[in-house]
Amino acid sequence: MKTLTRIGMVLVLGMTLLAACGDDDDSPGGDGGNTVTGTCASTCTKSIALGCPNGEHDQTACVASCNRQQSSCNSKGMTTQFQTYLDCIQSTPMTCGTTSGSPTSAQCVSQGLAVFQCSLATD
Repeated sequence: MKTLTRIGMVLVLGMTLLAACGDDDDSPGGDGGNTVTGTCASTCTKSIALGCPNGEHDQTACVASCNRQQSSCNSKGMTTQFQTYLDCIQSTPMTCGTTSGSPTSAQCVSQGLAVFQCSLATD
């Protein structure tokens, strides 16, 4: 049971980082034509709007987190998985986790695990 709890907490933390993405385009509302960045912007807005106690509350921090994760997944050939996860987060309800206090979407667990794995893996 302890192992499942640990895995759950790691997943929640990973999903928090991934759900709290932001847009690095300085133009108002623009995404510079980048689908991932645009999805990150709206996902970040959605996540921040929840006001979760352990969620991201700063757009600039969201931008940095999303860019790092996108880069890591892209370098491992997992661009599609990254976009799939962001699309899932964007299209499903998010809540603040009752245990973690972090933004989460129960419907996106498997996608989150795939992206969390690529964002942590080393070359």
